[in-house]
Amino acid sequence: MLPPKLAKMMINLSTVSPLSKGGLRGVLLDPFCGSGTILMQAALLGYQNAIGSDLSPKAMADTKQNLAFLTKSLPQLSTLNYQLSTLDATKLSTTHKPNSIDAIVTEPFLGPPLRGSEPTEAIKKIISELSTLYLRAFAEFKKILKPDGRVVIIFPILKSWPSISDQQLEQIKTLGLAPAWNVPELLRPLLTKRHSVIYSRPGQRIEREIFVFKKIK
Repeated sequence: MLPPKLAKMMINLSTVSPLSKGGLRGVLLDPFCGSGTILMQAALLGYQNAIGSDLSPKAMADTKQNLAFLTKSLPQLSTLNYQLSTLDATKLSTTHKPNSIDAIVTEPFLGPPLRGSEPTEAIKKIISELSTLYLRAFAEFKKILKPDGRVVIIFPILKSWPSISDQQLEQIKTLGLAPAWNVPELLRPLLTKRHSVIYSRPGQRIEREIFVFKKIK
């Protein structure tokens, strides 16, 4: 489960304001919305124009239920009307117009729960399936993001194995999405050589590797 504080951090890393230039509302998309953690944090941060989708009908039902609870609990959010739909993240361009999204903030499917005893071949198979999903999703991200639009995403590290290789990061750059961390000089040592930040706790079998990308072409 994505910690709410991490969801909030990721939204802030997108650098997309709830109100964009000219008073227009920034559009934020979570295409793997799960139970709606990122969308709820976006609502609390003032985003009125957010979109959530997921391939799982159960995930969408959970998201709707959680957002309904949030708006009922906080009267100031009673007018919240997020767009929600059951949609495959590798088919986003069938629903969303080109150059229509300011930021994509998401934690995608991280793979099945690990017991810790999985053989290396099983881990490699999971990583192969995940990386295929992520690269297909990024091809769609490129189509629907506005110029200079950003992606803030988590890639899992499974038992010290990154789910996205350095070569695959180059493939993402070739698509037109480049690393775009905007951090002060003092904080740059926190970044890995892969331009990521690792978020984990001791003993965790699946670590989170956070990336920020910007559409460059």
